[in-house]
Amino acid sequence: MSIEVKVKKKDEELFKEVARSVRAAVSKYGEDVEVRERKPIKLSSEEKEVLLALKSLEGRGIRPDVFGILSNVTAEPNRIAVAVQECKKKGLIKEESGVFQLTEAGESELRSLK
Repeated sequence: MSIEVKVKKKDEELFKEVARSVRAAVSKYGEDVEVRERKPIKLSSEEKEVLLALKSLEGRGIRPDVFGILSNVTAEPNRIAVAVQECKKKGLIKEESGVFQLTEAGESELRSLK
């Protein structure tokens, strides 16, 4: 099971209260609870397009390769190629045999975009 908590307000006190509650659960249940802090990743508009294109292609049952991504974005091909590499470096997508796939981090980033 997994829970994702996002503190939307830039309220330091609220964030500290949420963190205290999480730490209390961790201390009570020990190793049965894993906490990972994820800071928002800064994405360029091209990187956002890549993630959205991948999600769209996967939703249509298409195995997205680089040509599939390029045909589903509006930015220049060179900029998209760079964005694909950046997304891979940031761990948002992975590539196996020329086919791209969103990682858990990529899915999480997409949810935070909406």
